[in-house]
This record gives sequence, C-alpha cells and structure tokens, in this order.
Amino acid sequence: AIEQARHKGYRARMLPGISAEGCLYADLGVNPGDCGCQSFEATDLLAFQRRFDPTSVLILYQAGVLGEASVRRGMKARPERLAVLTRFLRRAYPPNHPVILYEASPFPTCEPAIREIRLKDLQKTAVPAMTTLYVPPLPNRRPRASIMNWYHEG
Repeated sequence: AIEQARHKGYRARMLPGISAEGCLYADLGVNPGDCGCQSFEATDLLAFQRRFDPTSVLILYQAGVLGEASVRRGMKARPERLAVLTRFLRRAYPPNHPVILYEASPFPTCEPAIREIRLKDLQKTAVPAMTTLYVPPLPNRRPRASIMNWYHEG
C-alpha cells in the first residue's frame, strides 16, 4: 500500500505499532536477544522447506490456518495438516519438546490465550485459526572457542 501510494505521488511511510511478535515477547517473557529468534508463516515453512536453527526461538504465524486459502469464523487447523507440521518439526525436536499455542488478546483488559503442549500432541490438538506456534530453543548451543577468547583479550 505504501509503495502504491508513493507511485501515485503521495507521501507515505510506515509507523511502528503493536505487533503480534511484540505481544508474544511480552506475554511469554521472551527475550529474543538471548539466543536469537526466527519467524515464518507456517504454510510457507512447509511449502518451501525453510531451514531454521532449533537452538534459537522459532515462531510460526498462522499455524491455525495451515494450508488454508481463506479464514472463517470458528475455524481450526486440520489434524492431517498439523500432522505434516509435526513430522517436519520432529526432524529437529524430540517428541516431548514443549511448544506453546499462543493468541494475543485484542483487548488490554483481557488475557492472552497461552497453552503449552508437547510437540507429539500437536496433531491431535484443536488449534484455533488465530494461533501462533511458539517453539522454545533446544539447549545444546556450543560457542566457538576462538570467538569466546575475544572476551578475555580485552
């Protein structure tokens, strides 16, 4: 929209605002600076077999409408599609790895929806349309010794 407006000769710019990612960080107490963060649209992750680092946070948007062309009220993710997502994630994470189904509250006086489950249970869980899937990082990060020596050279 901004590029279209500019192309027509209008001045246009994007202003910052509250984002789904910002709400998730605040509601779950996540600091993306701790180990990094990657985010993908869930269908895009599967369709293009995106690569990700399981030792940093993984955020999957629109997990509740996985593979859907449009959204309808009361819609939930199809179990067979969640099974495909589960198999894809199982390449990097163990079956008991925790994942969080997250929905930001649209109102400041209401609580967000936060539900922790195990990855193996994702395919049999009712996942509402507006759900974001938060996958915590695996703990096995090993720093490069040559880089860590920089801290001691100072």
